[in-house]
Amino acid sequence: MFYRFFLVLLILMLTGCATEANYRKMVLSWHGKNINQLINVWGYPDRTIKAPNGNKVYVYNHRNVYSTPGYSTGGYTSVTTSSEGNSIVVQQPLVEHTPQTYYEHCKTWFEFNHRHIITRITYRGNSCVM
Repeated sequence: MFYRFFLVLLILMLTGCATEANYRKMVLSWHGKNINQLINVWGYPDRTIKAPNGNKVYVYNHRNVYSTPGYSTGGYTSVTTSSEGNSIVVQQPLVEHTPQTYYEHCKTWFEFNHRHIITRITYRGNSCVM
C-alpha cells in the first residue's frame, strides 16, 4: 500500500514541472507549418470538422483518469516515563484518507487552409500542460 502511495506522489512531483505556458509554446510552434508535418508527429486526429470560413480543423482529444488509493495513518498511543517518574501519554488518532479519482482532459484544435498550412490553434482543458 505504501508503494502505491509513493508511486502516485512521485508521478505528481515529476509532472509538477509541466506548465500550461510550455504547452502553449509547443502548440503555437506549429503555426504556419504544413498540417502533414503535424500528422507525422501527433498522428491522425480524433475528429475532423469544417470551419465556418471553409477551412478544415483537426481536433486532438486527450483524456486521462487516475486514482489514488485509500490508506490509514496513525492510531497509536505512546507512553513515556520521565526521569522524575512522570508518565507522558501521547495519542495519535487514526486518520483515514479516502481514495480519490482525478479526471484530466485537453482538447486541441488545429485549423488549416486549402494549402494545408496551419493558420489557427486553440486548446482547452485542465491538463493542457507540457
